[in-house]
Amino acid sequence: MEDYIKLKKIIKIKNEVKYQYEISDNIKKYFYPSDFTIKYGENIEEVPNSILAIPFTCNILPIIWITNSTLEIPELDRDFFNSIEEFKKGYINMYPSITFKGNIKVENIIKNEYEDSKQCLCFFSGGVDATSTLITHIKEKPITLTLWGADIKTSNENGWDKVKEFIIENTPNIENKFIKSEFRTIINEVNLNKKIEKYVSENWWHGFQHGIGLIGHAAPLCYIHKITKVYIPSTFTKDDVGVTCASDPTIDNYVRFGSTKVYHDGYEFSRQDKIQRICDYNQKTNNKLKLRVCYMTDKGNNCNECEKCIRTIMAIKANGENPADYGFSPDYKKIKYILENKCYFNNIILPLWNNILEQFNKNKNRLKDDEDVQWFFNIDFNKINKRYLRFYKRVNRFIKRKIGRK
Repeated sequence: MEDYIKLKKIIKIKNEVKYQYEISDNIKKYFYPSDFTIKYGENIEEVPNSILAIPFTCNILPIIWITNSTLEIPELDRDFFNSIEEFKKGYINMYPSITFKGNIKVENIIKNEYEDSKQCLCFFSGGVDATSTLITHIKEKPITLTLWGADIKTSNENGWDKVKEFIIENTPNIENKFIKSEFRTIINEVNLNKKIEKYVSENWWHGFQHGIGLIGHAAPLCYIHKITKVYIPSTFTKDDVGVTCASDPTIDNYVRFGSTKVYHDGYEFSRQDKIQRICDYNQKTNNKLKLRVCYMTDKGNNCNECEKCIRTIMAIKANGENPADYGFSPDYKKIKYILENKCYFNNIILPLWNNILEQFNKNKNRLKDDEDVQWFFNIDFNKINKRYLRFYKRVNRFIKRKIGRK
Protein backbone atom coordinates (compact mmCIF):
# COMPACT_ATOMS: atom_id res chain seq x y z
CA MET A 1 0.00 0.00 0.00
CA GLU A 2 1.22 3.48 -0.86
CA ASP A 3 2.59 5.52 2.06
CA TYR A 4 0.80 8.76 2.70
CA ILE A 5 0.29 11.82 4.87
CA LYS A 6 -3.23 13.26 4.88
CA LEU A 7 -4.02 16.74 6.10
CA LYS A 8 -7.51 16.06 7.44
CA LYS A 9 -8.45 19.35 9.05
CA ILE A 10 -7.19 22.86 9.77
CA ILE A 11 -8.49 24.30 13.02
CA LYS A 12 -8.10 28.05 13.42
CA ILE A 13 -9.04 29.83 16.61
CA LYS A 14 -8.08 33.49 16.91
CA ASN A 15 -4.27 33.53 16.50
CA GLU A 16 -3.67 29.76 16.53
CA VAL A 17 -3.62 27.20 13.72
CA LYS A 18 -3.70 23.49 14.46
CA TYR A 19 -3.20 20.84 11.80
CA GLN A 20 -4.87 17.44 12.18
CA TYR A 21 -3.23 14.86 9.95
CA GLU A 22 -2.87 11.13 9.45
CA ILE A 23 0.36 9.24 8.68
CA SER A 24 0.67 5.74 7.22
CA ASP A 25 2.47 3.21 9.42
CA ASN A 26 5.69 2.88 7.39
CA ILE A 27 6.66 6.54 7.73
CA LYS A 28 5.44 7.23 11.27
CA LYS A 29 9.02 6.74 12.45
CA TYR A 30 9.89 10.13 10.91
CA PHE A 31 7.44 11.96 13.17
CA TYR A 32 6.80 12.46 16.85
CA PRO A 33 3.22 11.99 18.13
CA SER A 34 2.72 15.68 18.89
CA ASP A 35 0.45 18.39 17.55
CA PHE A 36 1.56 20.71 14.79
CA THR A 37 0.40 24.08 16.00
CA ILE A 38 1.42 27.59 15.02
CA LYS A 39 0.64 30.67 17.09
CA TYR A 40 0.69 33.97 15.26
CA GLY A 41 0.72 37.36 16.95
CA GLU A 42 -2.64 38.30 15.47
CA ASN A 43 -5.99 36.83 14.49
CA ILE A 44 -5.74 34.56 11.44
CA GLU A 45 -9.35 33.31 11.28
CA GLU A 46 -10.04 35.22 8.05
CA VAL A 47 -7.08 33.62 6.26
CA PRO A 48 -8.34 30.97 3.79
CA ASN A 49 -7.37 27.35 4.38
CA SER A 50 -5.67 27.27 0.99
CA ILE A 51 -3.11 29.71 2.42
CA LEU A 52 -3.01 28.23 5.93
CA ALA A 53 -2.13 24.84 4.41
CA ILE A 54 1.18 26.24 3.12
CA PRO A 55 3.23 26.13 6.39
CA PHE A 56 2.21 22.49 6.89
CA THR A 57 2.91 21.54 3.28
CA CYS A 58 6.34 23.20 3.20
CA ASN A 59 7.59 21.21 6.20
CA ILE A 60 6.15 17.89 5.02
CA LEU A 61 7.13 17.93 1.35
CA PRO A 62 10.83 16.96 1.72
CA ILE A 63 9.78 13.89 3.73
CA ILE A 64 7.23 13.01 1.05
CA TRP A 65 9.91 13.26 -1.63
CA ILE A 66 12.56 11.08 -0.01
CA THR A 67 10.08 8.40 1.11
CA ASN A 68 8.19 8.32 -2.22
CA SER A 69 4.92 8.95 -0.42
CA THR A 70 1.76 10.89 -1.22
CA LEU A 71 0.68 14.11 0.47
CA GLU A 72 -3.07 14.67 0.41
CA ILE A 73 -4.33 18.23 0.95
CA PRO A 74 -7.99 19.37 0.87
CA GLU A 75 -7.17 22.78 -0.64
CA LEU A 76 -4.06 24.73 -1.54
CA ASP A 77 -3.10 28.06 -3.06
CA ARG A 78 -2.65 27.85 -6.83
CA ASP A 79 0.59 29.78 -7.15
CA PHE A 80 2.19 27.76 -4.38
CA PHE A 81 1.01 24.49 -5.92
CA ASN A 82 2.45 25.50 -9.28
CA SER A 83 5.78 26.46 -7.71
CA ILE A 84 6.36 23.10 -6.01
CA GLU A 85 7.90 21.36 -9.02
CA GLU A 86 10.07 24.42 -9.62
CA PHE A 87 11.67 24.59 -6.17
CA LYS A 88 11.83 20.78 -6.03
CA LYS A 89 14.36 20.98 -8.90
CA GLY A 90 16.70 22.83 -6.53
CA TYR A 91 16.76 19.81 -4.23
CA ILE A 92 17.19 17.41 -7.14
CA ASN A 93 20.20 19.32 -8.48
CA MET A 94 21.70 19.79 -5.01
CA TYR A 95 21.47 16.10 -4.06
CA PRO A 96 21.95 13.97 -7.20
CA SER A 97 22.54 10.85 -5.08
CA ILE A 98 18.98 11.00 -3.70
CA THR A 99 15.86 10.19 -5.69
CA PHE A 100 13.13 12.74 -5.05
CA LYS A 101 9.80 11.11 -5.87
CA GLY A 102 6.43 11.29 -4.17
CA ASN A 103 3.17 12.98 -5.11
CA ILE A 104 0.89 15.72 -3.87
CA LYS A 105 -2.85 15.41 -4.36
CA VAL A 106 -4.99 18.50 -3.84
CA GLU A 107 -8.79 18.42 -3.99
CA ASN A 108 -9.24 22.15 -4.60
CA ILE A 109 -6.60 24.47 -6.03
CA ILE A 110 -7.56 28.06 -5.29
CA LYS A 111 -6.18 31.32 -6.67
CA ASN A 112 -5.52 33.96 -4.00
CA GLU A 113 -4.70 37.56 -4.95
CA TYR A 114 -4.09 40.76 -3.01
CA GLU A 115 -2.86 44.26 -3.80
CA ASP A 116 0.70 45.26 -2.93
CA SER A 117 0.95 47.11 0.40
CA LYS A 118 4.43 48.35 -0.63
CA GLN A 119 5.92 46.75 2.49
CA CYS A 120 8.25 43.78 2.55
CA LEU A 121 8.77 40.96 5.03
CA CYS A 122 12.27 40.01 6.21
CA PHE A 123 13.02 36.85 8.12
CA PHE A 124 15.05 38.09 11.04
CA SER A 125 17.06 36.28 13.69
CA GLY A 126 19.31 39.17 14.68
CA GLY A 127 22.35 37.54 13.08
CA VAL A 128 24.79 38.85 10.48
CA ASP A 129 22.86 37.60 7.44
CA ALA A 130 19.51 38.84 8.73
CA THR A 131 20.82 42.26 9.77
CA SER A 132 22.51 42.76 6.40
CA THR A 133 19.21 41.95 4.65
CA LEU A 134 17.30 44.31 6.94
CA ILE A 135 19.52 47.30 6.18
CA THR A 136 19.51 46.48 2.46
CA HIS A 137 15.72 46.83 2.36
CA ILE A 138 15.28 49.46 5.05
CA LYS A 139 13.62 51.86 2.56
CA GLU A 140 10.95 49.26 1.72
CA LYS A 141 9.32 49.62 5.15
CA PRO A 142 10.31 46.10 6.25
CA ILE A 143 8.38 43.99 8.73
CA THR A 144 10.60 41.50 10.53
CA LEU A 145 9.50 37.92 11.17
CA THR A 146 11.13 35.74 13.83
CA LEU A 147 10.16 32.15 14.59
CA TRP A 148 10.17 30.69 18.08
CA GLY A 149 10.92 27.05 17.44
CA ALA A 150 13.72 27.45 14.91
CA ASP A 151 16.90 27.80 17.00
CA ILE A 152 15.20 28.38 20.36
CA LYS A 153 13.05 25.44 21.47
CA THR A 154 9.38 26.21 22.17
CA SER A 155 9.86 24.84 25.68
CA ASN A 156 12.52 27.47 26.44
CA GLU A 157 10.46 30.49 27.47
CA ASN A 158 13.31 32.36 29.16
CA GLY A 159 15.56 32.06 26.13
CA TRP A 160 12.78 33.18 23.82
CA ASP A 161 11.91 36.18 26.01
CA LYS A 162 15.51 37.37 25.68
CA VAL A 163 15.47 36.90 21.90
CA LYS A 164 12.19 38.79 21.56
CA GLU A 165 13.42 41.58 23.83
CA PHE A 166 16.67 41.82 21.86
CA ILE A 167 14.87 42.12 18.52
CA ILE A 168 12.37 44.73 19.72
CA GLU A 169 15.08 46.89 21.33
CA ASN A 170 17.45 46.45 18.38
CA THR A 171 14.98 47.40 15.65
CA PRO A 172 13.30 50.64 16.77
CA ASN A 173 10.68 52.05 14.41
CA ILE A 174 10.35 48.69 12.67
CA GLU A 175 7.27 46.47 12.94
CA ASN A 176 8.14 43.05 14.38
CA LYS A 177 6.17 39.83 13.95
CA PHE A 178 6.75 36.77 16.13
CA ILE A 179 5.48 33.24 15.58
CA LYS A 180 5.59 30.22 17.87
CA SER A 181 5.70 27.04 15.79
CA GLU A 182 6.08 23.33 16.52
CA PHE A 183 7.44 22.73 13.00
CA ARG A 184 10.62 21.10 14.33
CA THR A 185 9.02 19.43 17.34
CA ILE A 186 6.81 17.18 15.20
CA ILE A 187 9.65 15.83 13.07
CA ASN A 188 11.99 13.05 14.16
CA GLU A 189 15.25 14.48 12.86
CA VAL A 190 17.27 11.59 14.33
CA ASN A 191 15.55 9.01 12.13
CA LEU A 192 15.61 11.30 9.12
CA ASN A 193 19.34 11.84 9.59
CA LYS A 194 19.78 8.05 9.54
CA LYS A 195 17.72 7.92 6.35
CA ILE A 196 19.92 10.40 4.48
CA GLU A 197 23.37 9.73 5.98
CA LYS A 198 24.24 7.11 3.34
CA TYR A 199 23.73 9.62 0.55
CA VAL A 200 24.76 13.07 1.78
CA SER A 201 27.02 14.74 4.34
CA GLU A 202 24.17 16.78 5.76
CA ASN A 203 21.66 16.80 8.59
CA TRP A 204 17.93 17.08 8.05
CA TRP A 205 17.42 20.56 9.44
CA HIS A 206 20.27 22.30 7.65
CA GLY A 207 20.14 20.33 4.44
CA PHE A 208 16.44 19.74 3.82
CA GLN A 209 13.95 21.54 6.07
CA HIS A 210 14.87 24.99 7.24
CA GLY A 211 14.61 26.95 3.98
CA ILE A 212 11.07 26.31 2.81
CA GLY A 213 10.18 25.21 6.34
CA LEU A 214 10.69 28.79 7.50
CA ILE A 215 9.30 30.42 4.38
CA GLY A 216 5.93 28.69 4.59
CA HIS A 217 5.14 30.41 7.89
CA ALA A 218 5.10 33.78 6.14
CA ALA A 219 2.17 32.96 3.85
CA PRO A 220 -0.70 33.82 6.28
CA LEU A 221 0.98 37.10 7.28
CA CYS A 222 1.51 38.07 3.65
CA TYR A 223 -2.17 37.43 2.97
CA ILE A 224 -3.28 39.54 5.95
CA HIS A 225 -0.91 42.45 5.30
CA LYS A 226 -0.87 42.24 1.47
CA ILE A 227 2.88 41.75 1.32
CA THR A 228 4.22 40.74 -2.08
CA LYS A 229 7.95 40.48 -1.27
CA VAL A 230 9.53 38.15 1.26
CA TYR A 231 13.29 38.22 1.83
CA ILE A 232 15.06 35.27 3.38
CA PRO A 233 18.70 36.09 4.20
CA SER A 234 21.39 33.99 2.52
CA THR A 235 23.65 31.87 4.69
CA PHE A 236 26.25 31.15 2.04
CA THR A 237 27.44 32.94 -1.10
CA LYS A 238 27.95 32.28 -4.79
CA ASP A 239 31.64 31.59 -4.03
CA ASP A 240 30.91 28.74 -1.57
CA VAL A 241 31.54 25.84 -3.94
CA GLY A 242 30.24 22.41 -2.94
CA VAL A 243 28.19 23.69 0.00
CA THR A 244 24.72 22.25 0.46
CA CYS A 245 21.95 23.99 2.39
CA ALA A 246 18.15 23.85 2.34
CA SER A 247 18.07 27.63 2.01
CA ASP A 248 19.53 28.29 -1.43
CA PRO A 249 18.60 30.57 -4.34
CA THR A 250 17.80 27.52 -6.48
CA ILE A 251 15.07 26.67 -3.95
CA ASP A 252 13.95 29.87 -2.21
CA ASN A 253 13.68 32.02 -5.34
CA TYR A 254 11.10 29.68 -6.83
CA VAL A 255 8.67 29.68 -3.91
CA ARG A 256 5.48 31.67 -4.58
CA PHE A 257 2.08 31.96 -2.94
CA GLY A 258 -0.89 34.30 -3.39
CA SER A 259 0.58 37.48 -4.89
CA THR A 260 3.89 36.97 -3.05
CA LYS A 261 7.35 36.19 -4.38
CA VAL A 262 10.24 34.98 -2.22
CA TYR A 263 13.79 36.31 -2.65
CA HIS A 264 16.97 34.67 -1.37
CA ASP A 265 18.77 37.83 -0.32
CA GLY A 266 22.44 38.76 -0.04
CA TYR A 267 23.89 35.80 -1.93
CA GLU A 268 26.37 38.11 -3.64
CA PHE A 269 27.95 39.18 -0.34
CA SER A 270 30.50 37.24 1.71
CA ARG A 271 30.04 37.15 5.48
CA GLN A 272 32.86 39.67 5.83
CA ASP A 273 31.12 41.89 3.26
CA LYS A 274 27.94 41.76 5.31
CA ILE A 275 29.74 42.69 8.52
CA GLN A 276 31.44 45.55 6.68
CA ARG A 277 28.02 46.76 5.49
CA ILE A 278 26.61 46.60 9.03
CA CYS A 279 29.59 48.52 10.42
CA ASP A 280 29.29 51.13 7.66
CA TYR A 281 25.55 51.47 8.30
CA ASN A 282 26.09 52.02 12.02
CA GLN A 283 28.74 54.65 11.33
CA LYS A 284 26.68 56.52 8.72
CA THR A 285 23.44 56.51 10.69
CA ASN A 286 25.00 56.83 14.14
CA ASN A 287 23.07 53.67 14.91
CA LYS A 288 24.29 50.74 16.98
CA LEU A 289 22.66 47.64 15.57
CA LYS A 290 23.70 44.70 17.71
CA LEU A 291 24.07 41.10 16.58
CA ARG A 292 22.79 37.78 17.95
CA VAL A 293 24.72 34.99 16.25
CA CYS A 294 25.10 32.22 18.82
CA TYR A 295 23.33 28.87 18.49
CA MET A 296 25.41 27.18 21.21
CA THR A 297 23.57 28.78 24.11
CA ASP A 298 19.89 28.30 24.88
CA LYS A 299 19.74 31.62 26.75
CA GLY A 300 19.06 33.74 23.67
CA ASN A 301 22.35 35.68 23.87
CA ASN A 302 25.94 35.38 22.60
CA CYS A 303 28.18 32.98 24.51
CA ASN A 304 31.35 34.75 23.21
CA GLU A 305 33.24 31.44 23.15
CA CYS A 306 31.83 29.25 20.36
CA GLU A 307 33.46 29.33 16.93
CA LYS A 308 30.63 31.38 15.42
CA CYS A 309 30.75 33.99 18.18
CA ILE A 310 34.50 34.45 18.06
CA ARG A 311 34.46 34.47 14.26
CA THR A 312 31.98 37.36 14.37
CA ILE A 313 33.96 39.15 17.07
CA MET A 314 37.14 38.98 15.01
CA ALA A 315 35.31 39.98 11.81
CA ILE A 316 34.03 43.13 13.52
CA LYS A 317 37.48 43.80 14.94
CA ALA A 318 38.93 43.45 11.44
CA ASN A 319 36.94 46.55 10.47
CA GLY A 320 38.45 48.51 13.32
CA GLU A 321 35.20 48.43 15.28
CA ASN A 322 34.59 47.49 18.91
CA PRO A 323 32.67 44.17 19.17
CA ALA A 324 31.29 45.36 22.53
CA ASP A 325 29.19 47.86 20.56
CA TYR A 326 27.64 44.95 18.66
CA GLY A 327 26.47 42.81 21.57
CA PHE A 328 29.64 40.89 22.45
CA SER A 329 31.90 40.67 25.51
CA PRO A 330 35.21 39.50 24.04
CA ASP A 331 38.09 38.04 26.02
CA TYR A 332 40.91 38.07 23.44
CA LYS A 333 43.29 35.87 25.43
CA LYS A 334 40.58 33.23 25.64
CA ILE A 335 39.76 33.66 21.95
CA LYS A 336 43.42 33.09 21.05
CA TYR A 337 43.50 29.94 23.16
CA ILE A 338 40.25 28.60 21.69
CA LEU A 339 41.34 29.24 18.11
CA GLU A 340 44.72 27.62 18.57
CA ASN A 341 43.60 24.65 20.64
CA LYS A 342 39.90 23.90 20.20
CA CYS A 343 39.00 24.72 16.60
CA TYR A 344 39.21 22.80 13.36
CA PHE A 345 38.82 24.90 10.21
CA ASN A 346 36.94 22.81 7.66
CA ASN A 347 36.39 23.71 4.00
CA ILE A 348 33.36 25.85 4.88
CA ILE A 349 34.79 27.73 7.86
CA LEU A 350 38.36 28.17 6.60
CA PRO A 351 37.48 30.63 3.78
CA LEU A 352 35.53 32.75 6.29
CA TRP A 353 38.55 32.98 8.58
CA ASN A 354 40.84 33.73 5.64
CA ASN A 355 38.53 36.61 4.69
CA ILE A 356 38.84 37.97 8.23
CA LEU A 357 42.63 37.73 8.07
CA GLU A 358 42.61 39.54 4.72
CA GLN A 359 40.52 42.33 6.26
CA PHE A 360 42.94 42.52 9.21
CA ASN A 361 45.81 43.05 6.79
CA LYS A 362 43.87 45.69 4.84
CA ASN A 363 43.28 47.58 8.08
CA LYS A 364 46.75 46.97 9.47
CA ASN A 365 47.40 50.65 10.04
CA ARG A 366 44.26 50.95 12.17
CA LEU A 367 44.96 47.78 14.13
CA LYS A 368 48.74 47.83 14.50
CA ASP A 369 48.59 49.39 17.96
CA ASP A 370 45.79 47.20 19.24
CA GLU A 371 47.59 44.84 21.63
CA ASP A 372 44.51 42.64 22.03
CA VAL A 373 44.76 41.25 18.50
CA GLN A 374 48.42 41.55 17.39
CA TRP A 375 48.73 37.76 17.60
CA PHE A 376 46.06 37.31 14.92
CA PHE A 377 48.26 38.72 12.15
CA ASN A 378 50.55 35.69 12.50
CA ILE A 379 47.90 32.99 12.86
CA ASP A 380 48.32 29.91 10.65
CA PHE A 381 45.05 28.02 10.22
CA ASN A 382 46.64 25.14 8.33
CA LYS A 383 49.17 24.62 11.11
CA ILE A 384 46.36 24.63 13.70
CA ASN A 385 44.44 22.08 11.62
CA LYS A 386 47.44 19.75 11.43
CA ARG A 387 47.96 19.98 15.19
CA TYR A 388 44.26 19.32 15.78
CA LEU A 389 44.31 16.25 13.51
CA ARG A 390 47.38 14.85 15.25
CA PHE A 391 45.65 15.25 18.60
CA TYR A 392 42.47 13.66 17.22
CA LYS A 393 44.42 10.66 15.94
CA ARG A 394 46.15 10.21 19.31
CA VAL A 395 42.82 10.25 21.09
CA ASN A 396 41.41 7.70 18.63
CA ARG A 397 44.37 5.38 19.16
CA PHE A 398 44.01 5.72 22.93
CA ILE A 399 40.29 4.85 22.75
CA LYS A 400 40.94 1.85 20.51
CA ARG A 401 43.61 0.54 22.92
CA LYS A 402 41.22 0.93 25.85
CA ILE A 403 38.46 -0.88 23.99
CA GLY A 404 40.86 -3.60 22.93
CA ARG A 405 41.77 -4.35 26.55
CA LYS A 406 38.17 -5.04 27.57
